[in-house]
Amino acid sequence: MPEFHARAHGGVVVWVVGDKINGGRTLTSFRQGLFFQQIGFQMHDVMIYQKKNTPFMRKNAYTNCYEFMFVLSKGSPKTFNPIKTETARSGFEMLTHNKLADGVNKKIRKELKKEKTKTNIWQYAVGLGGTTSDKIAFQHPAVFPEKLAADHIRSWTNPADLVFDPMCGSGTTCKMAMLNDRRWIGVDISKEYAEVARQRIKETGKQLQT
Repeated sequence: MPEFHARAHGGVVVWVVGDKINGGRTLTSFRQGLFFQQIGFQMHDVMIYQKKNTPFMRKNAYTNCYEFMFVLSKGSPKTFNPIKTETARSGFEMLTHNKLADGVNKKIRKELKKEKTKTNIWQYAVGLGGTTSDKIAFQHPAVFPEKLAADHIRSWTNPADLVFDPMCGSGTTCKMAMLNDRRWIGVDISKEYAEVARQRIKETGKQLQT
């Protein structure tokens, strides 16, 4: 499942993909990632979308709870607005510094920041109320969380930037782009899903341009 936005240089593509499981994994995600590299994209980051609650169980393997999020770019991303999380401790402390093979802990007084950049494993609840509260969205078989789309949109774009989803499905990316003051374009081959997307965006209360 693709997510969204790219310009020739400095833009970013976020590609959300999970492997099919039929006895074993298909490794579709790996093949797609390697193909992107072959056609000139840089694999800027490999992130993981972890599902907090998943009903899918396998008899002979551990429960699958993640999908990959490939962050692809042409050159260095023009925009990066990192999401921050609070640190467990902050202030000045004596911290280990330049520890060598002799095993001696050499310490120096350094400042621990109050917050740090979030890791590249992102957790989201799935299902009604987690993925979205829009019941109509579940007419599509593979809806991803609104917060996932919003977090990537805020990370890689600024207000008024263009967000493009070439397979927009139920319109999650378009809806979150609109709510975060980005310009957006959504395309889907299915008229049924396009109508679902229009309805969801209409219910945001913002004007829809067609």
